[in-house]
Amino acid sequence: MPHLYSSVLNPVLLGGMTVALSDVVILTRLLLACENFHDQDQMSDLLDKWHWSRKPLASTVNILSVALYDLFGADGKPFVCICIPLYSISS
Repeated sequence: MPHLYSSVLNPVLLGGMTVALSDVVILTRLLLACENFHDQDQMSDLLDKWHWSRKPLASTVNILSVALYDLFGADGKPFVCICIPLYSISS
């Protein structure tokens, strides 16, 4: 039943990909507005803006992914093994 494990892990893995894509969008907008890439003060300000712009989404996804990982992988027993019997009983 490998497909069950992959479907359980997808939300955790896709969370990181969502943050990465969001980082690309934010950095693209900030870099397009940058006038001089050699100006260290401007680049420092740009990176500071990027850091604080990404914080709400990155923190939320990180907290949720850790919670999901703990739930699905608690004590080495995947959550799927617990849920499958419950689904078969209710059917």
